[in-house]
Amino acid sequence: MTIRVISTDQSGCRINSSRPLQGMDFFIALPVTPSEQFLGIDTYYYVFLDEDQAKQMLNWSPDTGYQPLFMQPKVVPHSITRRQARQQLLLMGLLDNVDPTIASIPDTTARRLAEIYWQDATDFDRNNPYLLSIAAALGLTPEQLDDAFIAAEAL
Repeated sequence: MTIRVISTDQSGCRINSSRPLQGMDFFIALPVTPSEQFLGIDTYYYVFLDEDQAKQMLNWSPDTGYQPLFMQPKVVPHSITRRQARQQLLLMGLLDNVDPTIASIPDTTARRLAEIYWQDATDFDRNNPYLLSIAAALGLTPEQLDDAFIAAEAL
């Protein structure tokens, strides 16, 4: 998640975030639905009275930047089992797209390596290059892939 100060002036401190901030609904700028994107990611805007209020509410520190008080840090598992991955992809409506996505890889060697990984892996590592390329071809952003791994770990 990215949180950035976009302006601090006499009318308040405005901050944007790539994800909704839990417990911060009172500070969200309307409309609630993101109307703009930053680098292809939905952006949520929050308005605070001043920078001090923003720092207090978002637990600002020089080392970590902004971390919402009410939001637990996301812990992405390093790997998930084949079963967990397949069940999560099914729940996301993407399971049936994996084989055609792999089949569309133009380079024969890269396609075969991705096929072997998909068909034979007993665990899927979050940062495996084959997994990353398949996820990107399925249209998943890195943040969506993180969320998928978190959800899959609970299955």
